[in-house]
Amino acid sequence: MKKIFIIILIVSLVFSILLVGCNTPIDNNKHSAKRTDPVPVGETLVYNGNISIRGYNGEPYNFEITLTDVIRGDEAKNLLQDEYISRHPEDEEEFIIAKFKIRYISSKKDDELSIYGYFDFVSNDWAKYSNTNTVQNIKPAFKSIYPGGETEGYIWNIVSKNDTPLIVLLENTNGGLWFKTAE
Repeated sequence: MKKIFIIILIVSLVFSILLVGCNTPIDNNKHSAKRTDPVPVGETLVYNGNISIRGYNGEPYNFEITLTDVIRGDEAKNLLQDEYISRHPEDEEEFIIAKFKIRYISSKKDDELSIYGYFDFVSNDWAKYSNTNTVQNIKPAFKSIYPGGETEGYIWNIVSKNDTPLIVLLENTNGGLWFKTAE
């Protein structure tokens, strides 16, 4: 009887450890990609977890994402000259552009990944900037991809000149994936 109890206890413990490991969406990264530990520019984040946004129904996905470049001020303004922009920066504001690269590794359903519309810029005082946009007229432009595919593209917004915002992707999924725009 004692042996059976010990075997059940060991099996339960091993099973519990495996379950906890399966729910960890960030794999082999230096940073947790949480709001308090964002990923720096140039560092690749490996995500292996569920996506909880419309159309994805909490399904597991595995992808790599890298914030490869951040452009601000006049350089960003010049790059955006062919974009439709309904509002321009006021005196204490400027354009900011961030370039991301996404490599789609796998998913349970082997279906397309199209998450580039789920980025937001967040200010130093934790207020979300409204109307983050994807850039359409600078190449490369984001596209939907399938496992094994890669896409690159740009997002932009208008931010305070004295702010160093963070970027969050998929905020409604495990608190989001957070990136620094500067060191």
